[in-house]
Amino acid sequence: MAKKKSQISTRGLILMIVGFLALLLFAVISILSKRVELPPRDAVGNTAGNLNNGGLFFEMNGVVYFANVSDSSCLYSMNADETNIKKLSTMHAQYINGYDKYLYFYMDSSEGSVDTGLGAAIKQFGLYRSDLKGNHQLNLVRDLTGVAQLVGPYIYYQVLDVNNKGTLNKIRIDRKEEQVVVDECVSPACVYNGVIYYTGVVEDHNLHSIDTNLSDRKSVVLNGIYFNPIVEYPYMYYMNELYKLCRVSMLTNETEILTDERIDFFNMNSQYIFYSVSASDTPCIKRMSLDGSNVSVIAEGIYNSIHVTSKYLYFKPYGADNVMYHMPIDGGIVSTFRPTAEK
Repeated sequence: MAKKKSQISTRGLILMIVGFLALLLFAVISILSKRVELPPRDAVGNTAGNLNNGGLFFEMNGVVYFANVSDSSCLYSMNADETNIKKLSTMHAQYINGYDKYLYFYMDSSEGSVDTGLGAAIKQFGLYRSDLKGNHQLNLVRDLTGVAQLVGPYIYYQVLDVNNKGTLNKIRIDRKEEQVVVDECVSPACVYNGVIYYTGVVEDHNLHSIDTNLSDRKSVVLNGIYFNPIVEYPYMYYMNELYKLCRVSMLTNETEILTDERIDFFNMNSQYIFYSVSASDTPCIKRMSLDGSNVSVIAEGIYNSIHVTSKYLYFKPYGADNVMYHMPIDGGIVSTFRPTAEK
């Protein structure tokens, strides 16, 4: 009888150990599945040009994530050739970023949301992270934020207030290490080699830098006025105090004025600069080569929100927030962009 009890006791102990190990394995798998892999230090979320124009379009690995202005600016995705259109959220989105497995964007349920669930009853807003399908949305910052840019493992973002003041803050993508970086509401859109280039807004409009590789060390790069900088090495493109489109060599500091026109907005890729002009008898959106040559008119009218992907140029007519136009990036017919999710 004692031997039988011993066998039962041993079997029970083994079952307890096996059960404990199974629970431990489940706990480890659960923890690892929820752990966020931090991006490398050279990761960047979106182009400076797109973010300067509202961050409504972002392309990654042949997929374009965008705010569909014909559907309350809800977050959508599609292939770069505008096929395979999917709806990812039911709330207004902008300043879209992404890297690897995640998207980052400002989202607001009060801005034309068509949500009929919990989001319609409870105001949701702030800086969010989600997976590439728009699922598992996590609020990183519950605040009124402006331009946001992923730089390495951090999101640098503007914190706004009712007096149009604010700060530049950062937070790690796993919602840790939130801190103020600059006591001005400067834009972090322009990044090159881990350095953020920005225009001062309070004491001056000089070109400043934040070296994220050196614990956010700040310095003045150039004295003068440099609005909406975009780096296309070896040049930095910008608007001067007269809103003329210029570029400065990052090697020699030599400056060139690319057009005498007063421009409103611009964006670019490695071949062309796209810019809008309204202060003329014939307002329009134009395209030029990077050195200012080969200027051509794309469409007549007043336009803003100029966005560039690998295949298309997107832009909005002034005063019509629910209308977007597009055309092939190398030229072609301009038409209205009204994407509908494919079922």
